[in-house]
Amino acid sequence: AIALTYTVRLRDQSEARPFQTMIQVAPGYTRAKIALSEIFQAVDLKQPFDVEIIPNDCADTVLCFGLMDFVKERRKAAIPKNGSAPAKAAKTLKCVVWDLDNTLWKRFACGRELWT
Repeated sequence: AIALTYTVRLRDQSEARPFQTMIQVAPGYTRAKIALSEIFQAVDLKQPFDVEIIPNDCADTVLCFGLMDFVKERRKAAIPKNGSAPAKAAKTLKCVVWDLDNTLWKRFACGRELWT
């Protein structure tokens, strides 16, 4: 596993305290969830901000990130006790893919044949 330092900091305000946490990733697929409320405690996301992901102590390792995004998860609708069908969930979904070991996007990593 590799430890990544995940940092969110306000742009143009180097003296402001950033949000930082460690993420452990193993080869293959990894999903990391960080509550937005944790980030909001340190950083006002209504202002321009930067995100940094820095690998720690992994000199000979190549990391590829397919896509990273902030998403809002919807909770599964609970089945009412009376047995009726739950309310339908909205049809808008987002998919976040982190392809750290390049198994899914071998041809698409940088849009170059070099990466095939």
